[in-house]
Amino acid sequence: MPTDRPDHFALFTATAGVLAAVAGYVNAVTIVGALHVPSTHMSGTATRLSIDLVTQSDPSALVRDGALLGAFIFGAALSGAVLESTQLRIGRRYGGLLVIESLLLTGAWLLFSTAWYHLPLIALAAGLQNALATQYSRATVRTTHVTGILTDLGIALGKWVARRGVTAWRVVLYLVILGGFFAGGAAGAALSLLIGRHALLIPIAVTGIGGALYWLWQYRFVRDASRNLLTLGRR
Repeated sequence: MPTDRPDHFALFTATAGVLAAVAGYVNAVTIVGALHVPSTHMSGTATRLSIDLVTQSDPSALVRDGALLGAFIFGAALSGAVLESTQLRIGRRYGGLLVIESLLLTGAWLLFSTAWYHLPLIALAAGLQNALATQYSRATVRTTHVTGILTDLGIALGKWVARRGVTAWRVVLYLVILGGFFAGGAAGAALSLLIGRHALLIPIAVTGIGGALYWLWQYRFVRDASRNLLTLGRR
């Protein structure tokens, strides 16, 4: 795991916080929904699946939980296939992955019902997002769950108590991610109670607009760089 502060740290941290807020928001929407099933982290799903295998009391739950795990893995695999680097760099396909996530959430919004068929699409989107953040941060950031973040904060607290070195930028990053996840969860729960499945329109817009803005930023960056090269070549 890297020890040096990432380049573009403010952008890096803000992006991680927004993605964590999206994950917390979507997770709250599916928990508050009729099925009360979390969809963005897989520890509970894996536990339910193991229980389903032993008790065999609800075959449909067995299929559902297996589908969620498979979808999350497939989403992470898709992200791994699309991205070519483990460093945050202009020119990588982050915008495309965010747009794909937005489309997956749109599909979940359209299918949203008392049945569970929308949940694998959300799990797929979550796996894609988590793998995106993991890759661009070189395994520093997880956005769909807070277990690792709480562990890292606990480690930092222990080091501080023992008067060992604590990396300040890491603590800031973890607190932003934790705050983003909690804030997103609160917003998702509140809006889900008010407008039901239409609460998903918020993360659909955030990821879709985020992907489009990244494409625009990338286009302008490449265009300006090309102009600068032409200017230098004429001198």
